[in-house]
Amino acid sequence: MIDRMNAIVVSDVHLGNTRIDDTKMIKALCDLFRPQRSYKAIIEEVNTFIIAGDLWDRLLNLNHPNLSAIIQGLVFILRECKRRQIRIYVLEGTKSHEWAQSELLVTLNRAASIEADLHYIKDLSIRHDERFDLNLLFVPDDLHHDHSIIYSQVQEKFREKALDQVDLAIMHGMFKHQVPAGLNLPCHDNSLYEALVKYAIFIGHVHIHTELGKIFAQGSFGRISHNEEEPKGYFHFWFDQDYVFHTEFIENTQAELFITVDCEGLDTSQTISKIAETVKQYGEDLTLRIKSEASNPIFANLNELYTAFPLVRFSEPKKIVEKKKTKQVELKGLSYTPIVINKDNIGKLIEERLTRKALDDPKLLKVIADAVEELR
Repeated sequence: MIDRMNAIVVSDVHLGNTRIDDTKMIKALCDLFRPQRSYKAIIEEVNTFIIAGDLWDRLLNLNHPNLSAIIQGLVFILRECKRRQIRIYVLEGTKSHEWAQSELLVTLNRAASIEADLHYIKDLSIRHDERFDLNLLFVPDDLHHDHSIIYSQVQEKFREKALDQVDLAIMHGMFKHQVPAGLNLPCHDNSLYEALVKYAIFIGHVHIHTELGKIFAQGSFGRISHNEEEPKGYFHFWFDQDYVFHTEFIENTQAELFITVDCEGLDTSQTISKIAETVKQYGEDLTLRIKSEASNPIFANLNELYTAFPLVRFSEPKKIVEKKKTKQVELKGLSYTPIVINKDNIGKLIEERLTRKALDDPKLLKVIADAVEELR
């Protein structure tokens, strides 16, 4: 009898993203359930499959070219989870990505009579997993712009359940250490949530894999843009027979490649040669971006490049604009006197400004004078 949780956590799959091939992404997701193709043959041990937000990238129309492949893949996953007795938790991610489209999983599960153990979570909640006597906190994205209010809402859920701690948390959002340097973005407080969780917090949204304390960010399951050169993948976690918690990051080796080739200072032939070296190293199934000065002649000969590498997907070049040197002029003998504006002088200041601009119409000045008088 299974008495310990053993789970896979993925997030930020972004089905429907226009920069990737959805058929490849859904295949990579399905391969988690194919031991012969899996990145690591762990599916036989797994009893829980968690999607920590952003399964979808955008609102998809019924005539989307890859929707059929996506549906087939989702049905396969539901059937495999049913066959293997794997419970599925799907957390709602960023609203502008998700559009509550994971309702499709609920519909497919019911309409196709699959009856997988599916739990789609759209609201802040604490769920009790009766299989292992574990309490799980679920925090979707976009609950409120003020994260102190979100934390207050979380505390209220704990009071409702009469709990001081949960065993695990599944979240979509950002913690302080995930905020890029130099940016002041709303985020969750690490210490507050770590105090609420006994074992681990798995969080989606930021596409970079990080681990800090109890906080495990798996990053995006695949690669969907440039500047994401780091390994992509998912977490596998489990409790052993002594209830010791273990986790490991497993790389998605099927993640699409987005490569930036630095061609600064190169002419057309040198640029093509460098791209040829890159293609030889990684193969032609990649998305390639040229980084170079805006004056690089290759940008006037892109058709030559496309002809030479017909199977490579080229994205918008990263053109470096040369900074123009500016001449600094020192102004001598000038002084600045700040003007203090208050209810006593505002009328006179407006009148003087209008007079300088030849707008000192008596009727207009009278309206302004009356308005200023009301302020006093």
